[in-house]
Amino acid sequence: MTEQKLHTRVRDTVSYRKANIALVQSVDKKIFKIDWDLNVKKFPRVLVQTADFTGCGYYRLIYPMQKMIEKNNIQALATNNIFKTHEIAKFDPDSMIFQRQCLDHQIKYIERCVKINQAFCIYELDDLLDGIQPKNVHYKDYNEHHFNNLYKALRMVDRFVCSTEFIKDWYHKYIDDIVVMPNMLPKNIWSPLSMKQNESNRIRVGWSGGFSHTGDLEVIIDTVKEMHKEVDFIFMGYIHPEIENYIKEYRPGVTLANYPKALSEMAIDIAIIPLEDVPFNHAKSHLKVIEFGALGTPVLATDITPYKNFPIKYAKTNDSKGFTEALREMISDMDETRKMGQILKQHIYDHYILDDNIDKWQKAWTPS
Repeated sequence: MTEQKLHTRVRDTVSYRKANIALVQSVDKKIFKIDWDLNVKKFPRVLVQTADFTGCGYYRLIYPMQKMIEKNNIQALATNNIFKTHEIAKFDPDSMIFQRQCLDHQIKYIERCVKINQAFCIYELDDLLDGIQPKNVHYKDYNEHHFNNLYKALRMVDRFVCSTEFIKDWYHKYIDDIVVMPNMLPKNIWSPLSMKQNESNRIRVGWSGGFSHTGDLEVIIDTVKEMHKEVDFIFMGYIHPEIENYIKEYRPGVTLANYPKALSEMAIDIAIIPLEDVPFNHAKSHLKVIEFGALGTPVLATDITPYKNFPIKYAKTNDSKGFTEALREMISDMDETRKMGQILKQHIYDHYILDDNIDKWQKAWTPS
């Protein structure tokens, strides 16, 4: 029996009263069960293949999926399991989404899914995998073989959904149907929060990020060294070794679930977001800006593609001289700087709240 015939037969004969579909979160092994009747297809079904259950997995797939389910728009499952043909047939997806899949077994899985089921297949990407800069700790994780697998996947699927126009332009030669869906914030998570008030008598300048930002932090090393006596620098997640002794307060990284609250508790007056001027960063999303902005925190950032068109302060040059000058301008008029934070917050809530744009996400996830 061919796979296509098997798929058809299983779809016709499967009979479940109820299915306990497990959303397996591999990081902490928790299992969330979703109960609904597989025989009753009230809404489009989406099978979501996540690359991780951290930031990218949630912002790009799980948060939008949850909002669609809340609106009774879809029936869905997010997983990182590789399913057999008859298991896919039982789920009977209208769409299948594959996030950042570039290992050999993942490409074979996509190829099989494209060949043996009728689902609309989508590849999802939030980063420029073949443009990671050498200073990024993840540079060694990918090679030419992975990139060729990525290109192969893009040629196989029906649509490519990505987070930025830069990524769309970078990969457009491999696929025609590309939809850009910018990263957005779930209202229920972010709207109850605001930046905790700074109760010290010194201005607090904050940065948050992981160890993949070594090159980005090199942009402001001399700024931190030069200005640590004028302001207090508060870092969360990672500190570049060269500035460890100049940081007033360090806060360890936290889980994604705890991140919004932890960010709000930094009690900073200004957020600083430097980025290396490299293709990978031009392709990045605006996530850092909208997270700090949602808390009402004014932002000083590199003048680079993902941060364009936001009401923030830009460093005139992308080096410590440019950041030092801009930061001194901001701290010289804190009343005006605080207004900038409130303007940014309103901009975020006007344009980047997931709940207000969920119909656009559903359109991106389903055939036109």
